[in-house]
Amino acid sequence: MLILSELPGRVRWHVPVLRDNVSLCVSTSGWLQSLADVRSVTANARTGNLLLEFARHIPSDEAGRWVQAAVHRALVAPPLPVLQPPPGPAPAATTANGQSPDPLKRLLARTQPYRPLVTRMLGASFTNRVLDSAPPIMIGAGIDIATRGNSSLLAKLGLRTAKSQWVGLGIVGLTVWAVDSVLEYVHRRASAELADVVRHDLRNELYAHMQRLDVAQFESRDVSAWVNLIEGDLARIHSFIKDGSDPIVTIAANGLAVAATFLTLSPIFAVAQLLLAPPVLLASKELLGPLTEKLKAAQRDGERLSAIIHGNLSGLKTINSFAAQEIEADHVAAAGDAQIRSARLANELSAQYVPALTMIVGTGFTASLAYGVKAVENGTLSPGSFNIVGSSQLRLLAAIGYFGTSLENYQRTSLSLKRVFAALDMQPVITSPAHARPMRAHGGDITLDDVTFGYAPDHHVFRKLTMRFPAGQTIGIVGSSGAGKTTLLKLLLRFYDVQDGSVRYDGTDIRDMQLDSLRSAIAMVSQEVAVFAGTIRYNIAYARPDASDADIQQAAEVAEAHEFIMSMPHGYDTLVGYGGHTLSAGQRQRLAIARVVLANRPILLFDEATSALDYETEAAVQRSLREVTADRTTIIVAHRLSTIRQADLIYVLDDGCVREQGRHDELIEADGIYASMWRVQTGESLPRRRRRLTKDTP
Repeated sequence: MLILSELPGRVRWHVPVLRDNVSLCVSTSGWLQSLADVRSVTANARTGNLLLEFARHIPSDEAGRWVQAAVHRALVAPPLPVLQPPPGPAPAATTANGQSPDPLKRLLARTQPYRPLVTRMLGASFTNRVLDSAPPIMIGAGIDIATRGNSSLLAKLGLRTAKSQWVGLGIVGLTVWAVDSVLEYVHRRASAELADVVRHDLRNELYAHMQRLDVAQFESRDVSAWVNLIEGDLARIHSFIKDGSDPIVTIAANGLAVAATFLTLSPIFAVAQLLLAPPVLLASKELLGPLTEKLKAAQRDGERLSAIIHGNLSGLKTINSFAAQEIEADHVAAAGDAQIRSARLANELSAQYVPALTMIVGTGFTASLAYGVKAVENGTLSPGSFNIVGSSQLRLLAAIGYFGTSLENYQRTSLSLKRVFAALDMQPVITSPAHARPMRAHGGDITLDDVTFGYAPDHHVFRKLTMRFPAGQTIGIVGSSGAGKTTLLKLLLRFYDVQDGSVRYDGTDIRDMQLDSLRSAIAMVSQEVAVFAGTIRYNIAYARPDASDADIQQAAEVAEAHEFIMSMPHGYDTLVGYGGHTLSAGQRQRLAIARVVLANRPILLFDEATSALDYETEAAVQRSLREVTADRTTIIVAHRLSTIRQADLIYVLDDGCVREQGRHDELIEADGIYASMWRVQTGESLPRRRRRLTKDTP
């Protein structure tokens, strides 16, 4: 562990094992937050830095031992990360009585545009299941023919001879099977088509809605949680629409067939079956509630496991570089064990459901069997009718068992529906007001006036921060990690709103501007370069899809990217793959710079835009950018001070405050923080040795 900054009650460490390990950051923060003297903890998985604020009377060495113990404890037995709900209001849709509408009803509402398809699917399925009850009736009719001859039901219908009765029965059977096959085809095709179109609509709506959410709302969850929402939850909903309605329709059809059969052949049987309803309903009520809760826990643990695996795969290089494979394997195993435990409890309740209903219905079947045998002996019920009654009741029992096996799928689908609709009900906090003004296409004078802001209410990044970025000038921002440099750029883009004070463009508060107009006037190169799947040409022209080849090449030349692009197999038409994994970090950074150059916007933001470039390439890019940034308001966040040496104004941030400001030469002459940083980077003096905290530190 390396101490980066130290004040009474406030120390920032660099903890390499935290880097690219979101789950470990969350676990470590959780352990530290449980300590009474700890005020706040901020662990950054991107940088591997950890900021701890604690009671001022606690020595920093003691706080360091807390951090070491928390990291060690998290590595040995990490608490699983909980995905927090997004900040800001996210009201769910409610009914007139204030209750949230049933997710299944909301799903059914999504099928309204496809009502003919729904009607065809349900109609074919119901009729198909009703016809499935024909075999017991046909068997009963055959027994009736064999045992009663001219007194059989078919004889009463006009078929006097045994031969004509058998032929008639065969024709009916073939007809039933032919119609049943056609209906099965119609049902399967309609259900598959309905599932596809509803998933397609939900996926498009969900993705479009996610893009409209605030950055804070999106960043409040791990990327794997959003991916699971679009892929896993929608896949489960698709499966339910395709196959989930079949068990319900089967029970309804078989119940209708059994009721009709019993009422026709033996009303006493029908009344007896009604006595089974209360026990069935009671058993369902007692088991379904706890089962739903267990399934929620199992799904939540499964999501945590997916989040850990996703994060570890993203940081696989870091894991290997620290030889932490076994540690991370233990993390995954621990999360997997928790998921297995919760799934085992859910499966135990799910397994109890079917046997409970089977026992109840089986008891009724046994009683019916005894009564039927007695009725046949007394001559009040024919053997054929008894066979029909018994077989129909067995089919209903099988249908209930089939429904029981589909219960878990239904419960999981219900949870997926709640998650999907909860995401769709989220409303962005940062929006354009009704009176919003468009952003001016020129100018670009930016002012921060007494800005107070923090990601958490009790931990401010800025307090009463005042800065000015004159129009058409290049402004540099430097400072130690965690000083608030990147946060400042997020405020300028209005990814977050300030809690006090204001951010103004040409005198207008950005909260009074049209959001799309504001961001359309700004182009930014961030620390995390976004490279999209497609060609190099597509990535450079992302902000201007209609740009000419000459403009694209000129932008690439300014970014010193043209040479490496032409060395690629297909030049500007080379595919770069998802995330640009075929390119080096420096190449991705140059593509991002070319994209900003081509965008041709009045305000340019660069956040460590050349950090991955070698010094020679960086110098060439800087020379080219001087022409591009002329007469534009340009803000450059940099750790390399050579990047902003020619800036019109430089701000030095420390702990969220402006400690120094001026031009490069003025700041060097002032011999303050900036001058010290410059001497360190140029080698004119050695940096003050930072204390390393080890297990042996007293």
